[in-house]
Amino acid sequence: VTTDKTYICSVSSSVNKESAMKTIDVHLNVYDVTPISKHAFPGTSTTISCTISGLEAKATVIWKKGEQEQNGAVEGTLAGDNPQISTLTIANPQNDEAYTCVVTSGQYAS
Repeated sequence: VTTDKTYICSVSSSVNKESAMKTIDVHLNVYDVTPISKHAFPGTSTTISCTISGLEAKATVIWKKGEQEQNGAVEGTLAGDNPQISTLTIANPQNDEAYTCVVTSGQYAS
């Protein structure tokens, strides 16, 4: 899926055929996340970022290393058609490490 789309979820009872069918719109908001890889010297502070574009509302961003949430992340702001850029500063990198930028829609509740 490459564009925003609305799906319709319909629920009805298979036991009570006379009960009303319930429908609800389910929104799929598609956006792009572009991570920026970075090289750093051991012990030298460095900042990594991910760019989120195609948003209609500011997203919630959490940075993780493995399953552990990282403190000090900046979610970034959303202004006009500009992308939201989230950053994380790693104060004292010692080894090659992978960080994950986890993005949650700010427009639709999960």
